[in-house]
Amino acid sequence: MRCIASLDQVVGSTDLVVNSGNGVSLRYGENSIQEFRTIVFGLNNPAELTGSATLLRHGRNIVMNPTSTLSPSTTFDLRFGLTRSEEAGGSSIGAGYDPRQQGLDPALVAQFAGHQFPRFDLEGYQAVASDAFVPGIRGTYSLQPKSNNIVGRHSLKFGLEAQRYKLNNPSRR
Repeated sequence: MRCIASLDQVVGSTDLVVNSGNGVSLRYGENSIQEFRTIVFGLNNPAELTGSATLLRHGRNIVMNPTSTLSPSTTFDLRFGLTRSEEAGGSSIGAGYDPRQQGLDPALVAQFAGHQFPRFDLEGYQAVASDAFVPGIRGTYSLQPKSNNIVGRHSLKFGLEAQRYKLNNPSRR
C-alpha cells in the first residue's frame, strides 16, 4: 500500500496604526493537505479500493480586529473572524466510469446521479471500489465586541461572542 501526500501552510499577520487612538490587527492562516492514501491497485484502476483518493482538506482562518481608545480609561475592540474548512473524500479515480461497460442494464445506469465505478460489498469479502468523490464545506463566522473600562482601582470588562456555524455537505449515498 502506498501513500502520496502534500502539505502546504501559510500564516501571516500585520498590525496597522490608523491614528493615535485607533489600530487594526489582521491575520490570515491557510493549511491544505492533499493525499492519496492506502492505494492498493493503482491510481489508473477504476476499481481502486481506497476511499482517500483524493483526500483533500483545506482550512482557512481570517481575523480582523479593530481597536479604539475612546478615552484614557476606555477601550473598545471589535473582532470579526471566519474559520472555514473545505474537505472532500471518496474516490476520484473511478469518476466518469460508465457502468454499462460491466454489463449493467442501461435502464439501471440511467437512474444513477453520476457515473462512477460502482462499489460492490459482498459479506465476508473486501469491498471492490469505493464511494464517489464528495466535497463538503464548514464555516464558522464570529463577531466579538469587547469594552474595557477603568473606574478608580477597578477594571470593568464587557463583551459578547456571537457565532454562526454553516455546514454545506452534500449527502453521501
